[in-house]
This record gives sequence, C-alpha cells and structure tokens, in this order.
Amino acid sequence: TADSAEVREFLTGAAAEEERKRKLELEEKAKKEEEERLAKLEAEKRAELAENEAAAERRRRMEESAAAESKLQAELEKAREKERQEAESKAKALKELEAQVEAQKAQSAMALLRGKFNTLMTLLKRQDPKRFGRVTYNEFQQCLTDATT
Repeated sequence: TADSAEVREFLTGAAAEEERKRKLELEEKAKKEEEERLAKLEAEKRAELAENEAAAERRRRMEESAAAESKLQAELEKAREKERQEAESKAKALKELEAQVEAQKAQSAMALLRGKFNTLMTLLKRQDPKRFGRVTYNEFQQCLTDATT
C-alpha cells in the first residue's frame, strides 16, 4: 500500500503537473490570441490612420486646386476687363479720329466752296456790279441751304 500511495502521489503529482502544463498552454494560447488580436487592432488603426491621412491629403489638394482655379478665374476676369477697356478706348479713339476726319473734310469743303463762291462773285460782279456787289458769303450759304432743303 505504500507503493500504491506513492503511485497515487505520483499520479496525483503527474495529474497536477499535467493540469499545470495544460493551464500554461491555455494561458500561452490566450496570451498569443490576445497579442494577435492587439496586433490586428493595431494594424486596423494604422490602416485607418493612413486612410485618414490620404483623405486629408486629397482634401488639401482639392482645396489648393480650388484656390488656384479661383485665382486663375480672377486673373481671367481681370484680363477680360482690361481687354474690354482697351477695346472701348480704341473705339473711342477711332470715333474721335473719324470726327476729326469729318471736320477736316467739312473744312476742306467749306474752303473749296468759299473759293468757288469768291470766283463766282468775282465773275458776277464783273457782269453786274450793282446787283452782286453787296452779296456776302453767309447770304450765299443761306441760299444754298434753302435750295437743298
């Protein structure tokens, strides 16, 4: 019975040792699973962080693009306004030039008409000095105006 007590004690010790090993294995397995779960969570967090950073970078680029587009649009509007002002200025200068040309033509026509009037009056005065001696250019011009209207 001493042997059986030893065997029991050995078996009990072996069973306890076996139980301790099994508990250690379970603890190791649980620890390993927890580490894997934590590693997986950490990887998910890193992926989420990378995704957030990529989204922030896309937003930043879009904002920069929008700002650049806005700046280009403003520059385009300024250029269009400048072109419009230049076109208006050129049109005004052209109208002034045309008015000057018309005034010059009118002066030339008046000078030519005055010269013809003087020639005509000289000829008329030679023929009938009493009748045509006192006709002025303004009276002649008024006669022409009345005749053309």
